[in-house]
Amino acid sequence: MSRHSQRSRLAGLAVLTIALAGAAIWLATRPSPQKLFERGLAAGPRDGATAERLLREATRASGGHFPDAEIALCQLLLERGAWDEAAVQFAAADKESCRTDLLLDFGRTALAAGREREGIASLEAVRRRGNRDSGSALELLIEIARMWGATDEVISCARDWTELEPDNPRPWIVLIQTLKNEDRRDAECLDAVRQA
Repeated sequence: MSRHSQRSRLAGLAVLTIALAGAAIWLATRPSPQKLFERGLAAGPRDGATAERLLREATRASGGHFPDAEIALCQLLLERGAWDEAAVQFAAADKESCRTDLLLDFGRTALAAGREREGIASLEAVRRRGNRDSGSALELLIEIARMWGATDEVISCARDWTELEPDNPRPWIVLIQTLKNEDRRDAECLDAVRQA
């Protein structure tokens, strides 16, 4: 082997070694999807563009599926008026796997923006969890059902809420008052009073 080819080979090995070392350093120091998500949430209130970039990076870095980042991105999109993009993103998001507080925030924002379908879907996802935060979702769903005159839905939500928070007087008051205003439901109203 000639001296020139030996130098070329050594130079090639040196470049390869440097590239591999650089890749190893990049892999070892790149932020995790969770860190990107946390940074995106923190940036949201002051810098929406940075928050959006970080949330999209978090989703990509996790293989395209990061429910918390996806819902947080929906929230940002709604806040900047990109409703159609937010609706598409929301429809694709796994609402059963993301944080409840993010779903509640998105639901409230969507309702305030007049995006009832997305807002209600978000609140219903929280309702199905049957946890402490479900009461907040049920309270909002009751308000919507009242606005629409959907008495049966008010009663259904109030019943769910009383099961979640039996010691909270608010759901009992909603249930009893709603049943009381329905003439055909006197027996149910009395039963609810006994249970409260």
